[in-house]
Amino acid sequence: MKAEDKEMKRNDLCLNVFSSRLQYLMKKRGISITQMAEFCGVTTSTFSSYYHGKADPKLSVVMLIAHRLNVTVDELCDLDVIKIVCWQNKQYLWEKH
Repeated sequence: MKAEDKEMKRNDLCLNVFSSRLQYLMKKRGISITQMAEFCGVTTSTFSSYYHGKADPKLSVVMLIAHRLNVTVDELCDLDVIKIVCWQNKQYLWEKH
């Protein structure tokens, strides 16, 4: 597998975990995509792409989302799950190939 393909798989994993956590937390708190988009200062379309795992938000937006959901960035991104999955697949998230 090429290095670019490995990097793409890691990015897909991060986006999938992030969007799944985002969806769960927003539903749990009764917050709509429109409400969250307004809070973060982005368009509804842009936020929808984060929500559905089609785009990667900037760190500043991730921090706003975490604040609004009353969780840490680690909890929002579920970094422990990402690390475990990467370790199990012998693909370390922060390692460059």
